[in-house]
Amino acid sequence: MGEPAIPPELLVATLREQLATQLQETYRKEQEAQRERIKVERERATADQQSKLVEAEINKKAAEFTKEQLKLLGEGEKLKLLEIAKGQQAQAEVLGKEAALQLAALEKALEAAKQAPEIVKVPTVQVTGAGAGGFEGAAAILGSSNIIRAMQGMTASQKAN
Repeated sequence: MGEPAIPPELLVATLREQLATQLQETYRKEQEAQRERIKVERERATADQQSKLVEAEINKKAAEFTKEQLKLLGEGEKLKLLEIAKGQQAQAEVLGKEAALQLAALEKALEAAKQAPEIVKVPTVQVTGAGAGGFEGAAAILGSSNIIRAMQGMTASQKAN
């Protein structure tokens, strides 16, 4: 008589219960694995962006230094302009407002002439005549301009050689 025979109908319920328990355990393990995978991917993405994060942090610090530098430069320029204004006010009190204005205009004109000498126009020919109504003046001007052009051509060719 060996083994007792259990009818298969009774085993089906037990097998289904075991299968359900195994499916629940599998589902729980898959959920845990998914959470772990998401965590690893998040850490990997953060690590991949690390150089950009560091660069952004450095750029932020550089911008803060630039801001402070510009602020200090602005304050220095403000103090400079205030001192210049005080000096100009004292100059106007000593010279008078009109003379100080003329002096400032002359200084600006001289500075512009120093920076761009080609703006200075000095006559190179003085024409005087006896008033006889002749062409002496026109001839002198034309002759002078031809001489000047010839001299400019000679100096240009000398520079080229």
